[in-house]
Amino acid sequence: MTTANAALVVNQLGGILAAMSAMNGPQAFTSFRELMYAGQSFVVPRDGSPPSRGFFATTVPIMADGAAVCTAASCAFTGYGSFTLAIFTTERLDGTITRSGDTTTFDLTYSLANKLGTLPWTIGGSVATTATSIDGNLHGHGEMGPNGSFSSGTLTWDLTVDYNAITLDPQGCPTGGSVHVISRYDDEPTTGSPTHFEVQGTVKFGAACAAAR
Repeated sequence: MTTANAALVVNQLGGILAAMSAMNGPQAFTSFRELMYAGQSFVVPRDGSPPSRGFFATTVPIMADGAAVCTAASCAFTGYGSFTLAIFTTERLDGTITRSGDTTTFDLTYSLANKLGTLPWTIGGSVATTATSIDGNLHGHGEMGPNGSFSSGTLTWDLTVDYNAITLDPQGCPTGGSVHVISRYDDEPTTGSPTHFEVQGTVKFGAACAAAR
């Protein structure tokens, strides 16, 4: 497990909510992408090969297009994304993040495309948040088949992030509760070795802001 990512999936959720309050769609997109990447990297096999394909983009894009519009109660994404020259990757986000009372609901599709194929993700779930607590879960499912005139093999990835009775200090830092992640990855490339695993892990937050065990 990479325990630092436990704090990231909490902090980036806070970043999404802060972006909604600021009506900043691009920042909500960035926080969402970083949350999902942290979840993907949270736990990998101890004695196996880590994932090599399907990650949410993490490098700085050279351009952005589409629409990302937030109000205090919702964010709506329409083909919003970027092209990242360093890894020749195009990403697009569609759907909504909505907030009603203390509950934030995710209903999104995210497409990641490069020369190896296109991996569409569907992301759903709901999380109850207050100034002092977080509880709920998010689930992502990515699935890729043969691509166009050449086959890049197949890939499926299921990722679940559970926020379990997390408590927050006045600065929004987790000081109790836990994050639990389940990751199932099945990759059958056209060339090279397949990678299959199902792993899970939990990080519990201690009383101090930086403490995770």
